[in-house]
Amino acid sequence: MDKAIASNARLDFDWGEPGTQPASVATGVTIEGLHHSYGGDDAVGGISLSVEPGEIVCLLGHSGCGKTTLLRLLAGIEQPYAGTIRIDERVVAGPGTFVVPEKREVGLMFQDFALFPHLTVLENVTFGLNTLKKEDRRREAMRALGRVGLEHTAEDHPHMLSGGMQQRVALARAIVPRPRVMLMDEPFSGLDRRTRDRVRDETLTILREMRATTIVVTHDPDEALRIADRIVLMRKGKIVQDGHARAFYEKPADLFAARFFHELNEFEGVAQGELVATPLGMIAAPGHADGTHLLIGVRQSAIAIDQDEGAGNGLPARVRAVQFLGEADLLHLAVPGYERPVFARTTRTDQFKRGQSVTIAIHRDAALIFQKPDAQPT
Repeated sequence: MDKAIASNARLDFDWGEPGTQPASVATGVTIEGLHHSYGGDDAVGGISLSVEPGEIVCLLGHSGCGKTTLLRLLAGIEQPYAGTIRIDERVVAGPGTFVVPEKREVGLMFQDFALFPHLTVLENVTFGLNTLKKEDRRREAMRALGRVGLEHTAEDHPHMLSGGMQQRVALARAIVPRPRVMLMDEPFSGLDRRTRDRVRDETLTILREMRATTIVVTHDPDEALRIADRIVLMRKGKIVQDGHARAFYEKPADLFAARFFHELNEFEGVAQGELVATPLGMIAAPGHADGTHLLIGVRQSAIAIDQDEGAGNGLPARVRAVQFLGEADLLHLAVPGYERPVFARTTRTDQFKRGQSVTIAIHRDAALIFQKPDAQPT
């Protein structure tokens, strides 16, 4: 498509009613060899990443892993020490090139909403539309407020609104310039759980209708699973794993990645005959040479529990404690010969009691197996 035609299509975007499919132009983002540091410590260490047009990508990781720094580099709030950023094939950061934030056509949302308390809701939303005439600014802002269901609050001030409503105002302000790329930094973390789920779902619907290429920073794996087309897991300024949600669940790259998406019982062992001995019995370890030191993660939900002591070929165990989690019980189990508790989740709530003797078993291939870092076969 001719770039001039594409640009006009984007500017003619009609907000429409919720559930409509307005025309917009999706834009790709490409990062190559990006570096940035603070005080000599790498915050982003040589990251390369491509985001497809219209894709929603979550940057996931613990605090300090570099995900927010990466977002700031994309927004133009920080200038990289090395590497290149392209938005729609246009270099916005690279050797000899740096495009300021307001020229990048990106929308920004932050966890603290960043609304101006002395301005009305309408004035907050029109703040970034200074190139338009006054009547056009108002019309566009009211359309955006209508799309998030808040046109009736136009003359209110932010302190008069609930947290969820303030976040929707922030979303309206971010989308009203019709950005090609949306960058969102922990946008829902300041909301209570019920409000967070609702506002997040509403936001996701709008972003998909806009076909905006979106990058969301989060530390919550459940949120990433819920909203992302693709997840990028970061640690110490580098990408640990990049892929679709199912891959993270079924084939995590390492134990660090596995811990993000699973509640695990963790053991160490040595491969022998493509098996490894654990306190829960022998577990399959295909592809690992004899003598290889392994890390084993057994999902809490992968442990089967039988109320009959000595049932089948399972191992004896005793219930040390029971925690009710709503849809499941978390059992703390004592296993002979192992000092630490083993944890198991069961949906058979209120069937197991403290002090009860039970039998436990796991499937031989139900564990996540990783070679211990820097360990050599013995």
